Order: sequence, then structure tokens, then C-alpha cells
Amino acid sequence: SALVVDYGDAGRLHNALKLVGEALCLASNRAEVRVIRLSNVIGFAPRGISFIPALIKNAISTGEMDLWIAPESAKDYVAIDDVAGILPRICENGRHRLYNVAGGKNITAASIVACIEAATHAKATWHKGETMIFPPISIDRVQQEFQFKPRAALEVLPAVCGQFKNALFKATALT
Repeated sequence: SALVVDYGDAGRLHNALKLVGEALCLASNRAEVRVIRLSNVIGFAPRGISFIPALIKNAISTGEMDLWIAPESAKDYVAIDDVAGILPRICENGRHRLYNVAGGKNITAASIVACIEAATHAKATWHKGETMIFPPISIDRVQQEFQFKPRAALEVLPAVCGQFKNALFKATALT
């Protein structure tokens, strides 16, 4: 299929660079070169500005989360420990050139927010926002070849919230 870069999309440069990098890897004649398409990664990212780290930081520091997307919005997430465990295996023993590394299941924004609320006791305020539902990501290849069994992202999220709390406590104690 033809791929189109939407110049109205704020993430167009990021998306175009991913496409170019993937094309360069797949054009290589070196059989050991692999493309690994990562889903959205959940883990402790103290400088993270993406959706989940931003929510957690706001929840902990202000006790509130303001959301400008619809609660039904959904995309795939995978735990950083699962990513760290599978990447070397794919690089060293992969039989294919292209792999999706993901959780294999979309998670709604409402589920993520409820989990963060439970872990931090923060309150979420939903403002009118767009519903964005990403296509499901197939992880059949990595599951079959490596018996990859990613943990449910929502099971990992409370521990990630705890890591953020600990980091904030340490930073506050040092000042």
C-alpha cells in the first residue's frame, strides 16, 4: 500500500523518520539486520512527556489529571521489561527481518486513567476530546517464534506509578 505523510499531523516528522529508517534497514542486503516495530512502551520515564508519564507526573504532583481526549480512545501498550527481554532474542536469533513488539491488545484511556487514579488517589477531569482508536497490532510472529507473552500493561502501571512517587519523594527530600 502507498504510505502518505500527513503534513497537517504534528507527528509527521517522527513518523516519516520511522518510515525512512525502516526502509533503509529492509533495503540492506545484510540478513542479520532486523526491523522491530515497538508499540507504546510503559515504564518509568522521569523525563517522559508522552501520555502516560505526563498523566502520572500530574497525578502525583497536583493530585489532578486533565484529559483532552475521549475516554474510549485506545492504543496498544507494552511493558519496558518485556521489551528489554525480547529485543536481544530477536536480534540474536530472529528468523525474520520484521517484528512487531507490542502488548497485542488495545487499552482505553479510561482504563489507564482509572488505574492511575487508584494508584495515586488523583482525580481525573475529562474535557471534550477526540476519540482516537489505533488499529490492533499483531504480535503473532514474535509469539510463535519466541513464545513472547507480554504482561498486561495495566498490571505494570501501578508499579510504574510507585516508581514515579519514589523519584518525586527523593527529589523533594534533596531540596
